[in-house]
Amino acid sequence: NRYLGFEVFLRYHCPTRRRTHAPALTSFGASAEFLSTPLPADWLRRRPCDDPTQTMAAKAGAPLLSFFWDLAAVDIDKRVKAAASLLDVLQTAQKSHEAGEPEAESPACPDLVYAVRRLVRGLASSRDGARQGFGAALIEVLITFPSAVSVESVLTLMEESMQLQGSMKGPEERDMLFGRVFTCAAVIRSERVGTLA
Repeated sequence: NRYLGFEVFLRYHCPTRRRTHAPALTSFGASAEFLSTPLPADWLRRRPCDDPTQTMAAKAGAPLLSFFWDLAAVDIDKRVKAAASLLDVLQTAQKSHEAGEPEAESPACPDLVYAVRRLVRGLASSRDGARQGFGAALIEVLITFPSAVSVESVLTLMEESMQLQGSMKGPEERDMLFGRVFTCAAVIRSERVGTLA
C-alpha cells in the first residue's frame, strides 16, 4: 500500500514535512487525526518497529502466530482446531515460564501476553468469522489461565484498542462497538465477572 508506506515515512522520518504534504495525504485517505496529532518528544529515537504489538510478535513463537489467521476462518471446524491448538501451545509456554522463572515480574509468559492482546484486538475485526473465533478462543484463555490473565487487563486492552474517535466512519465505529460487545460477552461467558473489584 503506497499510501501506508508514505504515511509511515512521514510519521517517523520526516515529521516537519507531513503537514506540507497534507493535501496529498488527504487525497489518499489520511485521517485528520494523523495530520493534527503532535509528535512525541522522543520521535527521533523511534522507529516503526518500536510498536509494542510488533515487538511482542517478534518475541512470540512462530507456531503461535500461525493460528490467528485460521481463528477468523468461515469454516467452524477450522476455527475450533485453531483455538484448540493455540491453547495447547500457550499451556506449554506458560508451564515453561512458571517453571523457569518462578519470580518473574509478569505472571504470564510473552506468548500468552501477545495472544491475549491479539485476541482482544481481533474482536473488532470485520472478517467473516473473526469475532466468533477470537471470542471463543478468548473465553477459553480466560478459563484456562485465571491467575495469569486478569479480567481487568482484558478490559483495559479493550479500552485502549477500541476507542471511538471523531474521524471514524460508520463501519469503523460499528466494528469498534461490536468488538466491545464481544469482549464483554467473552468475560461473561468465562464466568469470571465475579473477580472484578
